[in-house]
Amino acid sequence: MLMYLLLEGILIGVLASMPLGPVNILVIQRTISRSRKEGFFSGLGVALSDTLYAGFAAFSVGFILQFIKEYDLLFLITISTLLFLLGLIIFFSKPKANANSAELSKSSYLKRFASTFLLTVSNPLIIFLHLALFTGFGVALNVNNPAQAIVVLGGFMLGAVIWWFSITGIISRFRNLFSTKICLWFNRISGSVIILLITCSLIYFFLD
Repeated sequence: MLMYLLLEGILIGVLASMPLGPVNILVIQRTISRSRKEGFFSGLGVALSDTLYAGFAAFSVGFILQFIKEYDLLFLITISTLLFLLGLIIFFSKPKANANSAELSKSSYLKRFASTFLLTVSNPLIIFLHLALFTGFGVALNVNNPAQAIVVLGGFMLGAVIWWFSITGIISRFRNLFSTKICLWFNRISGSVIILLITCSLIYFFLD
């Protein structure tokens, strides 16, 4: 039973990590223009944030939804501002040719981890994706069964880590095929996508 729950948690974790949102684009961009380690540590930040929201979705569905409903404008403005600035930074950034991951210190990797964690955790609307996934798999956690919760959420985290380890590995494997010019255009495109997504979401919110 616990093994089955673990596998379910892993699968949900992988599925929750797959959608190509603005922060996910940032992870890919860092992998291409910098190194696999930068991309992977950035992905770990996303994985941890996703796991926290997965726990909230499973345990406190009613409370979280009410909280988001009351403070939706504050969250929208916060995450939109952060991501809009991030899009501008990526758009105007110039990738280094043959970036060497050894040049970065441990604190630099922690900064990559913290940046994606904070960006992801500041967007509580992602909980709707987790709600849909947990509902679809029929997984509902209960505080009276902590072992089940640990296994499912541990599996979720493991699934997210597996996804980011795999995708950054694949991208890193072929990153030498990307010239500095191609990386520069990737920055332009990814930055533009982030800015466009945020602009459209704000327009939709205020016109709705």
